[in-house]
Amino acid sequence: MAGIKKEVFEMGIKHGILGPKRNSPATYGQEIDRSKNVLEGILKEKNKQQMKYVLSVAELKAKGEDLSIVKLKKLFDKAMLKGEVTLKKMRFVNFYLNSFMPEQAKRFIEKFENPERRNINNAA
Repeated sequence: MAGIKKEVFEMGIKHGILGPKRNSPATYGQEIDRSKNVLEGILKEKNKQQMKYVLSVAELKAKGEDLSIVKLKKLFDKAMLKGEVTLKKMRFVNFYLNSFMPEQAKRFIEKFENPERRNINNAA
C-alpha cells in the first residue's frame, strides 16, 4: 500500500467507470424487451381505449408513416387515454411499434384483430 493513503483505501469503490449502477442506461435490447412486456400486458388487460391506441399506432406504422409526436398526441387524445401511468405505458408501446417495418406492423394488426393468433412473440 505504498503511496495510497489509508483513508482512500478504506473508502472503497462506490461506482464503476460508467457511474453508479442505478444511473446506467438500459441497452436497446433491454428497452425493446421492456416495451414488449408492457404491450403484452396491455393486450392481456383488454382495456379497449389502450387497445384502440395500440391499433391506431400500428396502422400508422403499417402505412409507412413516421410516428411524430404530434400524430401520437392526436391518437392519444382520440383514444381518450388519461393518466401519467397510461402515458408511460404508451411511451413503451410507441417505442416497440416504431421498431417495426411496415410489413411487420401489418402482421401485428392481423394478429391483433384475430384474438386466437394474438401471440406478440410471432408478430415481428
